Amino acid sequence: MSKDFPPPKVAPEEVARAALQAVIDEVEDVYLGEQAQEMQTQLLKIRKPLKNGWEEF
Repeated sequence: MSKDFPPPKVAPEEVARAALQAVIDEVEDVYLGEQAQEMQTQLLKIRKPLKNGWEEF
């Protein structure tokens, strides 16, 4: 699945560790790696207006 995505890729061990920690901490969203963290930043930018309602658009 990830073979078509360019490096850097997160090590499987790091993914497993973060996933288990998220279960322990009851965290629903986990963003590992630079690309995923950038996506999280962008999602947070659009989520705030959506929570406040559509009148801001």
